[in-house]
Amino acid sequence: MAAIANAAGSQVHLIHHSDRPLRGFDGELVAALLKRLTADGIDVQLDTDITAVTPADDQYQVTTASGKTWTTGLVFATAGRLPVTAGLHLERVNVTTTAHGIQVNDHLQTTNPRVFALGDVVDRPQPKLTPVAGFEGRYLTQTLAKQDQPAITYPVIPAVVYGKTQLAQLGVTSATATQQPETYAVSDLDLTAWYSYRRIQDADARIKIVTERSTQRIVGATMLSSEAEQVINYLDFVIQNQLTPTDIEQAILAYPTLASDLTYFG
Repeated sequence: MAAIANAAGSQVHLIHHSDRPLRGFDGELVAALLKRLTADGIDVQLDTDITAVTPADDQYQVTTASGKTWTTGLVFATAGRLPVTAGLHLERVNVTTTAHGIQVNDHLQTTNPRVFALGDVVDRPQPKLTPVAGFEGRYLTQTLAKQDQPAITYPVIPAVVYGKTQLAQLGVTSATATQQPETYAVSDLDLTAWYSYRRIQDADARIKIVTERSTQRIVGATMLSSEAEQVINYLDFVIQNQLTPTDIEQAILAYPTLASDLTYFG
Protein backbone atom coordinates (compact mmCIF):
# COMPACT_ATOMS: atom_id res chain seq x y z
CA MET A 1 0.00 0.00 0.00
CA ALA A 2 2.96 2.29 0.62
CA ALA A 3 4.13 1.66 -2.95
CA ILE A 4 0.65 2.33 -4.37
CA ALA A 5 0.29 5.63 -2.51
CA ASN A 6 3.82 6.64 -3.48
CA ALA A 7 3.20 5.85 -7.15
CA ALA A 8 0.02 7.96 -6.99
CA GLY A 9 2.07 10.95 -5.87
CA SER A 10 1.51 10.96 -2.11
CA GLN A 11 4.24 11.55 0.43
CA VAL A 12 4.52 8.28 2.35
CA HIS A 13 6.05 7.45 5.74
CA LEU A 14 6.60 3.74 6.40
CA ILE A 15 7.17 3.18 10.13
CA HIS A 16 8.36 -0.06 11.74
CA HIS A 17 8.95 -0.65 15.44
CA SER A 18 12.12 -2.75 15.02
CA ASP A 19 15.16 -2.74 12.75
CA ARG A 20 14.09 -5.94 10.98
CA PRO A 21 10.76 -5.88 9.10
CA LEU A 22 9.52 -8.94 7.20
CA ARG A 23 11.38 -11.35 9.46
CA GLY A 24 10.15 -14.38 7.56
CA PHE A 25 12.07 -13.30 4.45
CA ASP A 26 15.75 -13.22 3.55
CA GLY A 27 17.37 -10.33 5.44
CA GLU A 28 19.58 -9.16 2.56
CA LEU A 29 16.71 -9.03 0.11
CA VAL A 30 14.49 -7.25 2.64
CA ALA A 31 17.21 -4.62 3.03
CA ALA A 32 17.40 -4.29 -0.75
CA LEU A 33 13.62 -3.85 -0.94
CA LEU A 34 13.69 -1.11 1.70
CA LYS A 35 16.51 0.58 -0.20
CA ARG A 36 14.35 0.53 -3.34
CA LEU A 37 11.37 1.99 -1.46
CA THR A 38 13.60 4.75 -0.12
CA ALA A 39 14.96 5.46 -3.61
CA ASP A 40 11.37 5.74 -4.82
CA GLY A 41 10.78 8.51 -2.27
CA ILE A 42 9.19 6.64 0.64
CA ASP A 43 10.35 7.76 4.09
CA VAL A 44 11.30 4.44 5.76
CA GLN A 45 11.79 4.72 9.53
CA LEU A 46 12.98 1.63 11.43
CA ASP A 47 13.37 1.21 15.19
CA THR A 48 10.56 3.74 15.58
CA ASP A 49 7.58 3.45 17.93
CA ILE A 50 4.46 5.52 17.34
CA THR A 51 3.10 6.72 20.67
CA ALA A 52 0.09 8.75 19.52
CA VAL A 53 -2.14 9.48 16.55
CA THR A 54 -4.39 12.47 17.21
CA PRO A 55 -6.89 14.41 15.05
CA ALA A 56 -5.56 17.64 13.55
CA ASP A 57 -8.49 19.37 11.82
CA ASP A 58 -9.31 17.03 8.92
CA GLN A 59 -5.94 15.26 9.19
CA TYR A 60 -3.91 13.39 11.83
CA GLN A 61 -0.81 14.21 13.82
CA VAL A 62 1.56 11.29 14.32
CA THR A 63 3.97 11.32 17.28
CA THR A 64 6.87 8.93 17.81
CA ALA A 65 8.66 7.91 21.01
CA SER A 66 11.54 10.22 20.11
CA GLY A 67 9.18 13.18 20.00
CA LYS A 68 9.16 13.54 16.23
CA THR A 69 5.78 14.60 14.79
CA TRP A 70 4.21 15.14 11.39
CA THR A 71 0.73 15.68 9.97
CA THR A 72 -0.76 13.29 7.44
CA GLY A 73 -4.04 12.74 5.65
CA LEU A 74 -4.37 9.01 6.37
CA VAL A 75 -2.89 6.51 8.82
CA PHE A 76 -2.88 2.75 8.17
CA ALA A 77 -2.21 0.35 11.06
CA THR A 78 -0.75 -2.76 9.41
CA ALA A 79 0.35 -4.70 12.47
CA GLY A 80 -1.42 -7.91 11.49
CA ARG A 81 -4.81 -9.47 12.04
CA LEU A 82 -6.59 -11.27 14.85
CA PRO A 83 -9.03 -14.16 14.33
CA VAL A 84 -12.59 -13.01 14.98
CA THR A 85 -13.85 -15.77 17.28
CA ALA A 86 -15.01 -13.93 20.40
CA GLY A 87 -18.63 -13.52 19.29
CA LEU A 88 -19.04 -17.14 18.23
CA HIS A 89 -19.20 -18.46 21.85
CA LEU A 90 -17.29 -21.56 20.78
CA GLU A 91 -16.70 -22.54 24.40
CA ARG A 92 -20.40 -23.47 24.58
CA VAL A 93 -19.80 -26.30 22.11
CA ASN A 94 -16.42 -27.31 23.53
CA VAL A 95 -14.33 -25.85 20.70
CA THR A 96 -10.96 -24.68 22.02
CA THR A 97 -9.42 -21.43 20.78
CA THR A 98 -6.11 -19.67 21.37
CA ALA A 99 -4.91 -16.15 20.71
CA HIS A 100 -4.04 -17.39 17.21
CA GLY A 101 -7.38 -18.95 16.34
CA ILE A 102 -9.30 -22.21 16.54
CA GLN A 103 -7.32 -25.32 17.42
CA VAL A 104 -7.60 -28.17 14.91
CA ASN A 105 -5.91 -31.53 14.42
CA ASP A 106 -4.33 -32.84 11.21
CA HIS A 107 -7.82 -33.47 9.79
CA LEU A 108 -8.99 -29.88 10.47
CA GLN A 109 -11.15 -31.25 13.27
CA THR A 110 -11.63 -29.10 16.37
CA THR A 111 -11.73 -30.30 19.96
CA ASN A 112 -15.42 -30.99 19.30
CA PRO A 113 -15.23 -33.96 16.90
CA ARG A 114 -18.39 -32.82 15.09
CA VAL A 115 -16.98 -29.37 14.28
CA PHE A 116 -14.31 -28.61 11.69
CA ALA A 117 -12.58 -25.34 10.85
CA LEU A 118 -10.44 -24.01 8.03
CA GLY A 119 -8.97 -20.80 6.67
CA ASP A 120 -7.61 -17.71 8.40
CA VAL A 121 -9.48 -18.43 11.64
CA VAL A 122 -7.45 -21.61 12.29
CA ASP A 123 -4.41 -21.71 14.58
CA ARG A 124 -1.80 -23.28 12.30
CA PRO A 125 1.76 -22.48 11.15
CA GLN A 126 0.88 -22.23 7.46
CA PRO A 127 0.47 -18.66 6.13
CA LYS A 128 -3.03 -17.24 6.20
CA LEU A 129 -3.57 -16.89 2.47
CA THR A 130 -6.61 -17.27 0.20
CA PRO A 131 -5.18 -20.24 -1.79
CA VAL A 132 -4.33 -22.02 1.48
CA ALA A 133 -7.95 -21.70 2.62
CA GLY A 134 -9.10 -23.01 -0.77
CA PHE A 135 -6.74 -25.98 -0.45
CA GLU A 136 -8.17 -26.74 3.00
CA GLY A 137 -11.71 -26.40 1.67
CA ARG A 138 -11.08 -29.02 -1.01
CA TYR A 139 -9.47 -31.32 1.55
CA LEU A 140 -12.35 -30.93 4.01
CA THR A 141 -14.94 -31.63 1.29
CA GLN A 142 -13.28 -34.99 0.67
CA THR A 143 -12.88 -35.67 4.39
CA LEU A 144 -16.57 -35.11 5.13
CA ALA A 145 -17.66 -37.18 2.12
CA LYS A 146 -15.40 -40.14 2.79
CA GLN A 147 -14.17 -41.99 5.83
CA ASP A 148 -10.56 -42.77 6.68
CA GLN A 149 -9.11 -39.82 4.79
CA PRO A 150 -5.37 -39.30 5.38
CA ALA A 151 -4.17 -36.30 7.36
CA ILE A 152 -3.89 -33.04 5.47
CA THR A 153 -0.48 -32.52 3.89
CA TYR A 154 0.40 -29.05 2.68
CA PRO A 155 2.54 -28.54 -0.42
CA VAL A 156 5.14 -25.79 -0.58
CA ILE A 157 3.39 -22.42 -0.24
CA PRO A 158 4.70 -19.25 -1.91
CA ALA A 159 4.55 -15.93 -0.06
CA VAL A 160 4.75 -12.62 -1.88
CA VAL A 161 5.17 -9.02 -0.73
CA TYR A 162 3.49 -7.16 -3.57
CA GLY A 163 4.59 -3.82 -4.97
CA LYS A 164 6.30 -2.32 -7.99
CA THR A 165 9.27 -4.35 -6.76
CA GLN A 166 8.10 -7.66 -5.30
CA LEU A 167 9.68 -9.93 -2.72
CA ALA A 168 8.71 -13.60 -3.04
CA GLN A 169 9.74 -16.71 -1.15
CA LEU A 170 9.08 -20.44 -1.42
CA GLY A 171 10.25 -23.65 0.22
CA VAL A 172 13.51 -23.94 2.16
CA THR A 173 14.77 -20.47 3.06
CA SER A 174 18.30 -19.27 2.52
CA ALA A 175 18.62 -18.79 6.29
CA THR A 176 17.78 -22.46 6.92
CA ALA A 177 20.12 -23.54 4.13
CA THR A 178 22.99 -21.48 5.52
CA GLN A 179 22.55 -23.15 8.90
CA GLN A 180 22.73 -26.61 7.26
CA PRO A 181 25.56 -26.32 4.71
CA GLU A 182 26.08 -30.06 4.61
CA THR A 183 22.51 -30.50 3.34
CA TYR A 184 21.87 -27.43 1.19
CA ALA A 185 23.70 -25.10 -1.18
CA VAL A 186 22.66 -21.50 -1.89
CA SER A 187 23.21 -19.74 -5.22
CA ASP A 188 22.92 -15.96 -5.02
CA LEU A 189 22.26 -14.70 -8.57
CA ASP A 190 22.32 -11.09 -9.70
CA LEU A 191 19.78 -11.04 -12.55
CA THR A 192 20.05 -7.40 -13.56
CA ALA A 193 22.22 -8.19 -16.60
CA TRP A 194 20.04 -11.11 -17.76
CA TYR A 195 18.08 -10.26 -20.90
CA SER A 196 14.67 -10.92 -19.28
CA TYR A 197 15.33 -8.23 -16.67
CA ARG A 198 17.56 -5.85 -18.59
CA ARG A 199 14.89 -5.32 -21.22
CA ILE A 200 12.41 -4.14 -18.54
CA GLN A 201 15.10 -2.16 -16.68
CA ASP A 202 14.66 -4.17 -13.47
CA ALA A 203 17.58 -2.72 -11.51
CA ASP A 204 16.90 -4.83 -8.40
CA ALA A 205 16.45 -8.31 -9.89
CA ARG A 206 18.11 -10.89 -7.68
CA ILE A 207 17.32 -14.45 -6.64
CA LYS A 208 18.65 -16.91 -4.08
CA ILE A 209 18.18 -20.53 -5.12
CA VAL A 210 18.43 -23.34 -2.53
CA THR A 211 19.37 -26.79 -3.81
CA GLU A 212 19.57 -30.07 -1.94
CA ARG A 213 23.11 -31.40 -2.24
CA SER A 214 22.20 -35.09 -2.24
CA THR A 215 19.67 -34.84 -5.10
CA GLN A 216 20.60 -31.54 -6.78
CA ARG A 217 16.92 -30.64 -6.68
CA ILE A 218 15.79 -27.06 -6.24
CA VAL A 219 14.01 -26.95 -2.86
CA GLY A 220 13.65 -23.23 -2.14
CA ALA A 221 13.98 -19.72 -3.50
CA THR A 222 13.71 -16.06 -2.50
CA MET A 223 13.47 -13.41 -5.19
CA LEU A 224 13.44 -9.63 -5.44
CA SER A 225 12.14 -8.36 -8.79
CA SER A 226 9.21 -6.72 -10.51
CA GLU A 227 8.56 -10.23 -11.91
CA ALA A 228 9.02 -12.18 -8.66
CA GLU A 229 5.37 -13.27 -8.40
CA GLN A 230 5.60 -15.02 -11.78
CA VAL A 231 8.97 -16.69 -11.27
CA ILE A 232 8.08 -17.99 -7.80
CA ASN A 233 5.00 -19.72 -9.27
CA TYR A 234 7.17 -21.41 -11.93
CA LEU A 235 9.49 -22.59 -9.17
CA ASP A 236 6.48 -23.85 -7.22
CA PHE A 237 5.88 -26.42 -9.97
CA VAL A 238 9.58 -27.26 -10.08
CA ILE A 239 9.75 -27.93 -6.33
CA GLN A 240 6.37 -29.67 -6.11
CA ASN A 241 7.41 -32.08 -8.86
CA GLN A 242 10.91 -32.55 -7.41
CA LEU A 243 12.66 -31.52 -10.61
CA THR A 244 16.42 -31.23 -10.94
CA PRO A 245 18.19 -28.73 -13.22
CA THR A 246 18.79 -31.64 -15.61
CA ASP A 247 15.04 -32.33 -15.72
CA ILE A 248 14.32 -28.69 -16.54
CA GLU A 249 16.92 -28.68 -19.31
CA GLN A 250 15.03 -31.50 -21.03
CA ALA A 251 12.15 -29.12 -21.72
CA ILE A 252 12.22 -26.76 -24.69
CA LEU A 253 10.71 -23.52 -23.43
CA ALA A 254 9.78 -20.42 -25.39
CA TYR A 255 12.76 -18.05 -25.43
CA PRO A 256 13.44 -15.43 -24.22
CA THR A 257 10.95 -15.67 -21.37
CA LEU A 258 11.02 -15.79 -17.59
CA ALA A 259 10.24 -19.50 -17.77
CA SER A 260 13.22 -20.21 -20.02
CA ASP A 261 15.46 -18.65 -17.37
CA LEU A 262 14.69 -21.63 -15.12
CA THR A 263 17.32 -23.61 -17.00
CA TYR A 264 20.02 -21.30 -15.60
CA PHE A 265 19.00 -21.59 -11.93
CA GLY A 266 20.74 -24.91 -11.27
